[in-house]
Amino acid sequence: MVLDFKSPYFKYLERDKHEAALADSGLEESDLQDEDFLAAFRKYRELQEEDPILALIKTAYNTIYKMRIHLDSIDFSEVDVDGKPIYKPKDVIADLTSISKIRAELKTLEELHKTDQETAVAVRGGIELGMLD
Repeated sequence: MVLDFKSPYFKYLERDKHEAALADSGLEESDLQDEDFLAAFRKYRELQEEDPILALIKTAYNTIYKMRIHLDSIDFSEVDVDGKPIYKPKDVIADLTSISKIRAELKTLEELHKTDQETAVAVRGGIELGMLD
């Protein structure tokens, strides 16, 4: 579930996914050591990682996270050796604006990828799926 593009865990950082999925599922760390589970997990991850667009989306989320950490660490009272501010509010506002644009483009990319994934699934014989399929 943590690997699936449609999962609510997809947008979590890798280290947070694991903990959240364990907590939500009620599983223990020891439950994840089953050989069949591990084989299935590895194969599914391998299939997910073969998708270059999905890998790009994951990279974009990690980049946004790193930008957030950077912005959280900004101290407007910091000055350089000449007494000039290291961080200027106008630069931070520009960074925030770029994050907004990145997020909008990322959302578009996610939607396109979901659409591609849904249309790539073909049903044998050209049968149309019903409401419960």
